[in-house]
Amino acid sequence: MTKTFLHLILLMALSATLHAKMVDGIALIVEGEAVTTAEIRAVQTQMGVSKEEAINLLIQDRLQKTAMKDIIIPEENIDKKISLIAAQNHVTIPQMQKILKAQGTPWVTYRKSIREALKKEKFYQDTVVASTPKPTQDELKLYYRNHKESFTVPTNISLVEYSTPSKEKIEKFLRTHKTSYVKARSLKKSIKDLEPGLLNMLLQTQNGSY
Repeated sequence: MTKTFLHLILLMALSATLHAKMVDGIALIVEGEAVTTAEIRAVQTQMGVSKEEAINLLIQDRLQKTAMKDIIIPEENIDKKISLIAAQNHVTIPQMQKILKAQGTPWVTYRKSIREALKKEKFYQDTVVASTPKPTQDELKLYYRNHKESFTVPTNISLVEYSTPSKEKIEKFLRTHKTSYVKARSLKKSIKDLEPGLLNMLLQTQNGSY
């Protein structure tokens, strides 16, 4: 009976091991990069797609990673991008670091994500944009005539200015978007009174964004 019980335990342990290998096993190899069954299920769940679509997305991801592995992003480019993001959100770099820390994101991890984003941006510019034929002057004129509304620039811009004497409150506002932490003031600015850099940033900012 003891032998039978021990045999049963061994069978259960073997079954659990095989199940673990099946759950987190390698589904396929793309350019030397493994794609696991766990990743496929995660993509299916997060993006609400079929297993086949999830596999195709992961294959594209691995192919893109292989193509981007030789792309080098200098540290100063990462610094510039982070400074731009901070300026667009009206916070300093130290404030940004505190906000990320409060959200549980290490600064090293954030910089790594910016590096990967810049790699993808460069990959896109060097492959997709470079291979796209440039339109002729006639094509540009035709597009302009058919999409004139897209080229209009407003004479005035309506803004909401948020202010508070406390850094902690502005950080809480940026995290929670609760206006109880700040004082809001509606403004209307003529574009001729705005600096070119600020005007360009405002024109690119979506309505309701910070």
